[in-house]
Amino acid sequence: MSEAHQVSTYCDGLKRATQAYVKLQNATPLSEAIDKAAKYEMSHLSGEHKATREKPRREQQPVDGRAPASSATRSPFSKESFNPGHFVPAEQTKVGYVCYFCKKPGHFKRDCKKLKSDEGKD
Repeated sequence: MSEAHQVSTYCDGLKRATQAYVKLQNATPLSEAIDKAAKYEMSHLSGEHKATREKPRREQQPVDGRAPASSATRSPFSKESFNPGHFVPAEQTKVGYVCYFCKKPGHFKRDCKKLKSDEGKD
């Protein structure tokens, strides 16, 4: 493989701006092309990642317009301390559920002791 072909193949793997710069410089030895590409990227593209990292995070705005409670005012297991879709302590999840079998609150039908005892009698 010739030196010019090696440089061309190397340039094909570079970012477009760097590729154009190296090709315009007519760097014939591969080592020279690598050096020019590295110097160009260090001087022109080094701030690219920095800018994306330093973008401020958007504060989450609740749908109902209320300001979110600060972490200092929340109790560790309050409903407000958890984001939707995240797990909550077992004590909290059982409060609002009603069994479809015995109609008692606090458990699901699959966990119903009365259902299991009735199945055991059959």
